[in-house]
Amino acid sequence: MKFINNKSLSILLTLSLMINICFSIKTESKIKNHLKRETSIMEYFNNFFREDNLSQNIYDAPNFSNNYKKKFSNNIRLASNDEYINSNFQNENLKKFNFKELSRKFKNENYNRNYDKNRHNKAMDLSENKNYSTSPSENKNKTEANDLKKHLKKKLKKHFKKTTELITANWFMISSSVFLNSEKYPPIQIDSNIMVKIQTDENNFRINNAFENSEGTDKPISKKSFWLRLSDLNLYYSSSKCDLNVLGVISISHLISTSSLSTEFSDGVKIFCFKVSDKSDELWKICGLVEDTVKDLYCHLNVIMHSNEKFCKSKKDKTYKHPHKQIIQPLIIFPKPSRQCNENWNYAQKGKDWECDCIEGKEQSPIDLPKHDEAIDSPISPLFHYFRVKAKIEYDTVDGLLREGDNLKIQIIQNSLRIIHPNFGKIITVDGSVYKAEEIVMHTPSEHTLNGKNYDAELQVIHYGQSKGDIAKQIILSFLFENTPGEYNKFFESIDAFNLPNVISKERSLCGDVFIPEVFYSSEEKEEITSLKKFSFFTYQGSLTTPPCTENTIMYVASKPIPLSSTTLRLMQEAIRIPDYQDEKNNLISSDIPPENNRVIKERNGRPVFYFDHEKYCGPDQPKKKEENGHYEKIKVKKNNIFYVNDNRPSGLPEAFVISKDEAFGNDFINKIKQNFIK
Repeated sequence: MKFINNKSLSILLTLSLMINICFSIKTESKIKNHLKRETSIMEYFNNFFREDNLSQNIYDAPNFSNNYKKKFSNNIRLASNDEYINSNFQNENLKKFNFKELSRKFKNENYNRNYDKNRHNKAMDLSENKNYSTSPSENKNKTEANDLKKHLKKKLKKHFKKTTELITANWFMISSSVFLNSEKYPPIQIDSNIMVKIQTDENNFRINNAFENSEGTDKPISKKSFWLRLSDLNLYYSSSKCDLNVLGVISISHLISTSSLSTEFSDGVKIFCFKVSDKSDELWKICGLVEDTVKDLYCHLNVIMHSNEKFCKSKKDKTYKHPHKQIIQPLIIFPKPSRQCNENWNYAQKGKDWECDCIEGKEQSPIDLPKHDEAIDSPISPLFHYFRVKAKIEYDTVDGLLREGDNLKIQIIQNSLRIIHPNFGKIITVDGSVYKAEEIVMHTPSEHTLNGKNYDAELQVIHYGQSKGDIAKQIILSFLFENTPGEYNKFFESIDAFNLPNVISKERSLCGDVFIPEVFYSSEEKEEITSLKKFSFFTYQGSLTTPPCTENTIMYVASKPIPLSSTTLRLMQEAIRIPDYQDEKNNLISSDIPPENNRVIKERNGRPVFYFDHEKYCGPDQPKKKEENGHYEKIKVKKNNIFYVNDNRPSGLPEAFVISKDEAFGNDFINKIKQNFIK
C-alpha cells in the first residue's frame, strides 16, 4: 500500500510537472505576442505593486503606450475594452497569466542596455588609454576596441540623447580677453548721453553690476562673482540666482588639462582656477573662492569630455556620472495668431461688412442729425482750447513717433487723410474731464447728415481722455463742409491741399503751422485768429466712425456747414483714390471702389440729441467791418499827339488830320469852357 501511494504520488508529480511545462510554453508564447503590442494598464498595475520595484522599468519601456501613461496619471484604473479583449486576460486566463515573467522580461531588456553601456565605457577607456604597448597583440586589441566603440555608438544612439538638465550650479568668477572685444560686446546706449559697456578689472575678470543693488541670499558673494550653471557642455552665467536673464554662455570645446587647480589672488583673496576654450577657440578662465566647488565643476566637465585627470579619480567621496540619459524630445508649438475683428477693413461697402462692435453696438456713429427745433435745447458748452502747432517738431514725443527737428506730416492711415500730433489742444467738459486732441481725420463726403442732407466733406478732431476715469473715452469734434466755388479755406491752405499724399506715397511733410480754429475762416480774411470762435453744435453719445468703432464717445457736430472750394474737395478725393495699374500681362486694372471714405448712417436707437445755440446763450456774432459802397473802374484812353508840319501840304500819316493853331495850343478848348461858364 505504501508502494502504491508512493507510485501514485510520483505519477501525480509527473503530471503536474508536464502541465506546468505546457503552461509555461503557452505563457511564453503569450508574452512574445504581447510584446508586439502596447502594454495594457492591467500589466502596469501588476508591476507597479511588485516588491522588486520593477514598475519604473515598465513605465520607461519603449513598448509602454504614452496613452496609458496619461491614463494612469489621471487615475483611470480600467483598461479599454479592446485592450482587455485582445490581451486574453478575461476571467480564468487572467488568474493564470504570469505577470512576474513579463516584468523579468522588461528587466532583462534594461539590463542588456546597461551591459552594452558598460561595454561601451570599457571600449572608450581602452581606446583612449595612452599607456598601452605597441605589440601586435595589443594593437589588435586596440583595433577591436575602436571597432567596438563605433559599433556601440551607433547602437546606443537610439537609447541615449544629450541632456539639457542642470548638472551643477554655483558662484564663479569669469575672465577672458573676449570681454574687451567691442564687436562681440558692443557698448549699449541707454540714454541720449549715457553709454554702458561691460566692466572688467586689470585681469579681465568681468564685474557684476548687480552686486551693489542686490540684497539677501540673492546677492553675489563678490563683485566679480556670477551664478554659473552647467548643462551638458554649456556654461550659462547670470547676475544672481533668481535672475532669469542669461548674461552669456560659454560653449566648451576643450578642457585645458591640468594636474591640479591653479591658485591666484584677486583683491587680496585666494582663488582657484582652471581654463577652457570655446568653439571659437577663445580662452576662458573659470575661478572660485572654494577649492572643492571649482574642483567639482572641473571634474564634471572631465567626465563629460571623457578626460582622465588623476586628481578627479582620487576624489573618493564623490562619484561623477556621465549626464546622458534617455529623455523625451520636447515639442515646441507656435500657435498661429487668432483672427481679429475687421482685419484689412475698407470702405468698399461703407462699413456694412464691418464686425463686432461696429455691427453689434447700439450707440454707433454717424447719425442723421435733426432740425434745430427738433433737438433738445441745451445751454451747456465745453471749453475749446487749441494751440498753434509748428510745422517743425520742437521736442521728441514719448511714443517716439515724432522726433525733434522733423516736420509734421499728413498721412494716409486707415483709408483716410490724417494728421497726428500728441497735443493739438484740448476740450474741458463741465465736469472737469480733460480730453486732448491728437488726431485730425478728413472724410469725403461727410459722414453725418443734417436733416437727411449729405454734405461734401467732414473734418473730425479726435480727442482722447486724460483725466482719471476717462482714459477709455473719446470726444470727436466734427465740422461739415459744403461745395462753394472760389471759397478757399485758411486751414486747408495751411496744410497745402495741392500737395496731399496718395495711396502710393502715403505721407507728405507739412510746411505751414496747424491751427484748428482756422477752419472757420477763408483765405482772404486777414484778421488775427487767437481762439476758436463761438459756434452752434449738436451733441449726442456715439462712437468712433472707424473700426474698432469704440463707444463711450461724445460727439460734437457743428450745425452750420462751412464753405469750401470745389478744387480742394476734388484734391481730397484724388488723394484716397485707388490708382489704376498694369498687371504682369500689361492689362490695365481699374478699381471700382469710389474715392469715398464715409460710413453709412446708423440708427439712433432712442438716443437724445442736444443742440447748443451760441447766439441764444453767447450773443450774436460780431459784425464784420463795413466796406464802402463805391468802387473803382478803369478805362483805356487814347492819347493825342499834336505835331507841327513846316509845309502847306498834309503829312500823309495814318489817321492824321489838319487842325487850327488855337486847337493845337488849347485855346479853342479854353474859349469853349468860358462860353459855357458865362451861359
